[in-house]
Amino acid sequence: MLLKRFALVLIILILAAFAGGYYYLNYPLSVDIDLEEEEIYVDEDNRYQVGPVEVIKLEGSPYEIGYQHGELLADEVEDLIVLMYEEALEFEEETLPRRLLGKLYMRRAALSFFDQIPERFRQELQGVADGADLPLYDILLINVYDELFNLDGCTNLAVWGESSYNNELLMGRNLDYYYPEVMYDRQILTYYIPEEGSQFLAADFPGYIGVLTGLNQQGLALGSLTAQAKETSLDGVPTGILYRMIMESAASLDDTEDMLKENSRTIGNNLLVAADYSQKASVMEISPAEVYRRRPADGKNFIAVANHFNELENDLLFKSSVFRQDRAEELLVKYTKSENNKNVEGSENDLKMNRQDVINILNDREEIEIEGYGFHSIGNQRNVQSAVIQPEQLKFWLSINQSLPAAGQGFYGFELNPEEKSLREHGLFESRGDIDG
Repeated sequence: MLLKRFALVLIILILAAFAGGYYYLNYPLSVDIDLEEEEIYVDEDNRYQVGPVEVIKLEGSPYEIGYQHGELLADEVEDLIVLMYEEALEFEEETLPRRLLGKLYMRRAALSFFDQIPERFRQELQGVADGADLPLYDILLINVYDELFNLDGCTNLAVWGESSYNNELLMGRNLDYYYPEVMYDRQILTYYIPEEGSQFLAADFPGYIGVLTGLNQQGLALGSLTAQAKETSLDGVPTGILYRMIMESAASLDDTEDMLKENSRTIGNNLLVAADYSQKASVMEISPAEVYRRRPADGKNFIAVANHFNELENDLLFKSSVFRQDRAEELLVKYTKSENNKNVEGSENDLKMNRQDVINILNDREEIEIEGYGFHSIGNQRNVQSAVIQPEQLKFWLSINQSLPAAGQGFYGFELNPEEKSLREHGLFESRGDIDG
């Protein structure tokens, strides 16, 4: 009799635990919004296409910007959520207890990150959810995806001063991603006009309000790259949101470094930042424990970065990352020393890099042989986005939603015009192929 009672109590406890877990996983997440107007007008003309580039223009309060985002891209956001669950958050092959534990950890982590997000961005996330008529929790998962998985990829570079044509600061950026065959054609160029702070451009994914690749009206450009730090933290601002804060508020390399140090951080990242203010660039090596600003070595007028730290301690060090950074630096030296690199403007501009040269490096196919790993060259088959940014001119040349690698396709030009709150289009700049060797 005692054994039966014990078994009954045990069953009740197990059922209660499962019920509690189910409730924790499924209770709706929400943000209270005090709206001044009952209805938000969304102008469908604020979504348009330039070649393969889908552009949206968002303006207003945080909630209004989010709502416009959600309504303009409702189908695309929903499709990305379905894909996210199918490809990345799939637990169906696990046993029921392991499935439940995995989802419980993911929810706990996501909600912890949500608590660290500044209120204005939580309101924007709620706006995306309401505009797209989708659960806020799913929108949150899109925005903390890198925190949950910290996937590797990407190669960035910058060149300036005597190493570039007209001494212009140029930044090159390759975004490499897992699941390229289903992610390469899902990207958006967003023009943000917030109530407070700088206007800026960001090339990202539907439903994502952070910044992976961006340029603001102060002439500050950035591109993020994952890196494997020795530690991670649930008590920090998600990386994309932190970089969004930088886009809205920073104008210089010092501003960026200060903001990174002033805010708690979550995972390892490298951040290439190029600033018109100083006509220079630096790499911010970021971990939850510290931020290190890496400057070019030996007074060089260029810098390159991939998915490992040069100064902070790496938890993992991938040969592919070391190869891509070393190869980019080798090509930067080659372009600034080779007599074959002559600009048509005259001999005084020989050995100076231009936009085409940056594209050629981003599209370089020299490979390292690594079995079963997809980021073995700078221009690789997981390269879903490629950009060349001219901070001084506020120009953003972008290759997305085409074939792979993106760096081998056409680049479409956009220019911020903050006074008129508009984008100027500069048409198609076709890459002329990679360099020898």
